[in-house]
Amino acid sequence: MKGGVEMQFVDFEYDGTSLSSKGMTVVSFDGMQDDEITTDSQRNFESISLFNGKYQPFVYSIYEDRLEIDFSIGRNICSNDVEDYFLTVAQLESLQYWLNRPTAHKFKILQDAEYVNIFWEGSFNMDWVKLGEKVIGVNLHFISNRPFALGEEEVFTEENLNQDNTIYIIDSSSDEGSIVPSVEITLKEDGDLELTNTFNEEEIRTIITGCKADEVITFSSALQIKSSDSSHKVMDCFNWVFPRIYNVYGNNINRFSSNLDCECTISYNPIRKVTFS
Repeated sequence: MKGGVEMQFVDFEYDGTSLSSKGMTVVSFDGMQDDEITTDSQRNFESISLFNGKYQPFVYSIYEDRLEIDFSIGRNICSNDVEDYFLTVAQLESLQYWLNRPTAHKFKILQDAEYVNIFWEGSFNMDWVKLGEKVIGVNLHFISNRPFALGEEEVFTEENLNQDNTIYIIDSSSDEGSIVPSVEITLKEDGDLELTNTFNEEEIRTIITGCKADEVITFSSALQIKSSDSSHKVMDCFNWVFPRIYNVYGNNINRFSSNLDCECTISYNPIRKVTFS
């Protein structure tokens, strides 16, 4: 972990299950401040040199690192008996099964109401903390698949989307750039679909030709497209401009409209570059 800010916490939720439900809590071993979380979202700025190095404008920027967090957990008991603090083989196996998975899942801090709608995605590596030959706790290393947190899903639906009725989205992300949302469109008439996002006085069009009434077209946030009509080869009829939600500092308003009558649902997770105190 590099730099960042810190927050103390005692409980968390992973993939819908809380640490406290397993009779455990976040702890500190050997006087170390293991119950701290550090966020890191450092950009790497690439530039070019002009005028003998007197001007070096940014060409682009990328995030160099994903978020990684270290803390420890142990049994949550009120006892002076050291034996009560030891973890059994069955408990350790259960923790491994829950936390040390090959796929990313939601990780949420259960400490402050301000963070109730904020989460990270990732998985854990684990080390045992021993007292003699017995395990008294676990050091956790959380590895996120992103350099920042996400907000809970925001969903926008218009049952009669057309050129007059729009879906109006104010992106609540705390980051500039664009997000690929999930989009589901149910056509109400035949034709060549044009889904337009008007942002910053520019019109960005997603076009699919040969659409039919009652056909359902879906775009995923993983850049996938499919149709409920197997006879419609949408990948051959698509201009490969996926719908996006845009955000620049001072302007985060997106207006989606359609040239064909349809029902449309747009959902996304806003970026949360949170700080803790």
